[in-house]
Amino acid sequence: MLNLLLQLKTACNGNLDDVISCLKLTVYVNAKESFASHPNVADGASNLLLNVMGDKGIHARAAVGSSSLPGNASVEIDGIFKIEG
Repeated sequence: MLNLLLQLKTACNGNLDDVISCLKLTVYVNAKESFASHPNVADGASNLLLNVMGDKGIHARAAVGSSSLPGNASVEIDGIFKIEG
């Protein structure tokens, strides 16, 4: 989530005040077939976003399990945001 916030800040020319809202997060979790707590992992990203952005961070969310992710990452997060301008 920290990496996504950095990219969002860059897209807003350094000013997160330009973010109108977060529309959706999709959290991909690199996990074994028996793992079933994907939403719990995604809660960390959602909670951080809400702490940083307040009501602008309220969003829809999907949490998905995957047998592998690029670079053997544990989690990958995709976000859709509405930005002024």
